[in-house]
Amino acid sequence: MKRDLDDILKRALTPNEEPDFRLNRKLLNRAKEREHMAERNKMTAKIPALVLSAALVIGIGSGSVYAAWKYLTPDAVAEEFNDEKLGAVFKDGEEINEVQTYGGYRIALLGIASGDSISEFLPTVNGEVDSDRFYSVVAIEREDGTPMPETSSEEYGKQPFFISPLMQGCDPAWYNAVTMGGGYSATVKDGIEYRLAECTNVEVFADKEIYLCVCDGTFYNSEAYLYDGATGKISRNESYTGANALFRLPIDAAKADQEAAAALLEKVDAGMNGGEETTDTEPGEISEAEQFYRQLTPENIDTCAKPVESTRQTLTPDADGWVTVRDDEGDETGFNVDWALDSSQTGKRQIVGAGYSDTLDSLEIETAVINADGTVEYVVYVPR
Repeated sequence: MKRDLDDILKRALTPNEEPDFRLNRKLLNRAKEREHMAERNKMTAKIPALVLSAALVIGIGSGSVYAAWKYLTPDAVAEEFNDEKLGAVFKDGEEINEVQTYGGYRIALLGIASGDSISEFLPTVNGEVDSDRFYSVVAIEREDGTPMPETSSEEYGKQPFFISPLMQGCDPAWYNAVTMGGGYSATVKDGIEYRLAECTNVEVFADKEIYLCVCDGTFYNSEAYLYDGATGKISRNESYTGANALFRLPIDAAKADQEAAAALLEKVDAGMNGGEETTDTEPGEISEAEQFYRQLTPENIDTCAKPVESTRQTLTPDADGWVTVRDDEGDETGFNVDWALDSSQTGKRQIVGAGYSDTLDSLEIETAVINADGTVEYVVYVPR
């Protein structure tokens, strides 16, 4: 490895492109293909995986006694999803039981575990098993005591949550569970939702601060957290009114591996750019396309951009909420309407994502409108 971790982290601090929306759709499509991988299936969402290093189970007792007796233990949660192998690892480890309350929700980090082949259900990506994984067990309940909806109910998912490890020095908008092979299984017991979340093993970053975020939304919420580009540290946005718990993970610094960490970041970069490395940019540099995209809103998009009529399609979601988009070359991608769009905004145009390189003429903005009949009108916009 010729490039050391500091060089890689410098690039991570100042990425020069937003993740391509076609890549985002590919990630979600792969998630759909792998829905039945684990046979846990009380509620599962999977996104493709990368690789990493050795074994670890770690926890601390710095949480509250309240968490210890009120919630299921991490091993019991793993066994809820028929993962006795992972349950045994959690049982032999130490629990964390740290509770934070934000946005009307009480969120407890019950425990973490990581290692090679410590689960009975390992993802396969491009024909290769990704065996080295990081796992966390989280409990979520409403502060007012109202039971969380059962995973089988129509109400489940209307208030989504996103769980991901985040690493100091790595922009969390880019480096999170979505781009690091993340997924989760969920169940509700006695009005409390339990999630077993997983992704690529992150212990190789242990010489720096590693966090676990639990926030409202389907993906990482950049409004809920603050990222210091100078120090690389991540903190809660105290002015955010929603759920934005942030736990500092007690991972042994001796587990750090700078070469493996650099390789992981390279792989994530390559995955977000269709297999090609990103080009280096000077810190603070923002492309013309990115500047344009950042100022777009559903309200001003028709003023700033115009639709490409050849991309306009009326799509019908399948039973799981997925729609399939076909481009001019006949290639198919897609997205999940429940994840990507706000159902309360029926009849209004919403921005799904964008793809671009540096120049403004490369920018393509993916939009959609949920129609009254449940279909989705999809069209790509470009700058005027």
